[in-house]
Amino acid sequence: MEKSSNKATFTESLDRLREIVATIESKNPDVDELILLAEEAVELISFCRTKLTSTEEKVSSMLDKLSPELTSQSETQIQSDSEKDNIPL
Repeated sequence: MEKSSNKATFTESLDRLREIVATIESKNPDVDELILLAEEAVELISFCRTKLTSTEEKVSSMLDKLSPELTSQSETQIQSDSEKDNIPL
């Protein structure tokens, strides 16, 4: 991944990593090419890790925001069910 292509997506980066692995496994590149591929792979892995961490944090935050709503809905459902069955809480 060239430094100018900072807007690559996670999927594009992952695809490029797969290409790098395939190249290393099939072409048996020389040392100079291997170093370049390894450097690119390190950048891609770093990008993917950052993207995954960011996504995990966003999802966690969204779930935290939903948590009070879900708890409230669950309590309402439990009350409704117990009233139907005449079960005192």
